[in-house]
Amino acid sequence: MLNITLDVNGTFRVSSGTIFTKIMAGTTTLGQNASGGVKTFTINYGTTFTAVPKVQVTIRGEDYSDVFAFVTRNIGTTSFQINVYRVDVSGGVWLQNLQIDWMAWE
Repeated sequence: MLNITLDVNGTFRVSSGTIFTKIMAGTTTLGQNASGGVKTFTINYGTTFTAVPKVQVTIRGEDYSDVFAFVTRNIGTTSFQINVYRVDVSGGVWLQNLQIDWMAWE
């Protein structure tokens, strides 16, 4: 298998689509929510964007059939927040660590 790294100094465009000036991504562990309700987490990018980026999020759980709803909010140049709620049980309690995969770009 060939492993190639591409470093770009400046902007780039994929095909004839969106022009990207900065992309950051990461994985963060969200802890348990034994008290229930909506739990809010803050995700820090690591470096600052020059403008408010677009953010895409995926949540992964352990090997359970739990169902979660989430929404991003307060998206800024240094961080964003995510509200998480477990919808398949009354009260929104979960006792597993969730993984959030995120990507932000401008």
